[in-house]
Amino acid sequence: MVRKILKNDAVPSIFEHCHGWENLHKVTTFQRKPPKEREPFQYQNTGQTNINIEETQTQPSISTVTANVETNNSLLDKIKMLEEEIKRKDEMIIEKDKNVKELEQKLHMEKWGVHRFSFDNDKIKYYTGFISYDLFLKFFESVRPSAQNMISAYYVKLGEKRSLAGRPRTLQLIDELFLFLMRVRQAFGEKDLAERFKITEQSVSRKVITWTSLLYLLLGSIPIWISKEDISKTMPPCFKKLYPLTRVIIDCTEIPTQYASSLVLNSQLYSSYKSRPTFKCLVGVAPSGAFTFISHLFCGSMSDVAIVKMSGILDLLEESDSVMADKGFKISKLLEEKGVFLNLPPFLSNMNQFTPEEVQQTEEIASVRIHVERAIGRVKEYKIFDKVPLSMMGSINQIWTICCLLTCFQPPLIKATSL
Repeated sequence: MVRKILKNDAVPSIFEHCHGWENLHKVTTFQRKPPKEREPFQYQNTGQTNINIEETQTQPSISTVTANVETNNSLLDKIKMLEEEIKRKDEMIIEKDKNVKELEQKLHMEKWGVHRFSFDNDKIKYYTGFISYDLFLKFFESVRPSAQNMISAYYVKLGEKRSLAGRPRTLQLIDELFLFLMRVRQAFGEKDLAERFKITEQSVSRKVITWTSLLYLLLGSIPIWISKEDISKTMPPCFKKLYPLTRVIIDCTEIPTQYASSLVLNSQLYSSYKSRPTFKCLVGVAPSGAFTFISHLFCGSMSDVAIVKMSGILDLLEESDSVMADKGFKISKLLEEKGVFLNLPPFLSNMNQFTPEEVQQTEEIASVRIHVERAIGRVKEYKIFDKVPLSMMGSINQIWTICCLLTCFQPPLIKATSL
């Protein structure tokens, strides 16, 4: 092993008590020299003109002015570009808004409703019975004030936010009227209408009932029984020449209905003339062809005379009036009591044939009495009366009156050339 021997002067130096070496390794601190003072820059005169610092600060150089002008021009160009871009964006927005409106209009036209057929009067007539879209709108405008304020157990009144009994409408008012007219004009089923208008069958039934009550109230308040003076003013020449005192032309018509499960009801509704259950109604038209009297519906088994007595038309007739009817109306005694004349085609009785005078009278009466049958034919164009379903027993009487009065919005039955 190698033994290491320290030097004679090798003693610890970090302790203060070691042989006076305490000050030998004291740590000395050095102070940083102060920074050198900066002297101002001295411009040297090299024969060139001294530059006035103040002038350089107040008067920019040509290069600076040129740079500023270029910067301003660049900014103006950018502003113009942005303005053109904004203008182009605005034009694009306007074009897109126009396309959106066109698409909304197409969607509105494709949606099932009356506006879809605003340019097709033939389909308007097919679905509603009105000859044109404009006439349909005029009719709707006349009933809209009442329709907007009607109170129903099925709807919320317009303008009310809450209702305990109502519910919000799913269709516009004009489309509800369109739905009702489609139901009575073409007899579309409730399931079919529900699919077309995207509503439930229950909603279709409720809307039909609601509009039936409303239109019956509005149209039923119109006084259709007109005075003698108005009858005389609108009387066609054929009547003035042959039957100038005619006040009304009456006739009965029958509406077929479904068979009921009750034998008693079937026997009451059974018509021997139609050989099936029917409803029977008495109507009267003026010589001009307009409806002036519409009775309630009666059972098909009732006679024409009994219906005349119960309908109330006798109370409207005045003395010296003249009533024109068919052979089945044996009401001459009832009219004589009121001083009213009755014009009927002659009866054959026990004769083998008519006399020439009777033949001529029959032809004359038939030529003018045909107008009441034409008026009834217009009502029968509403296919709901092809066979009345039993489910509509509660409202068919109102619907019959409405359809009779709706024919008044059609062109005149007798053309002006024949007046």
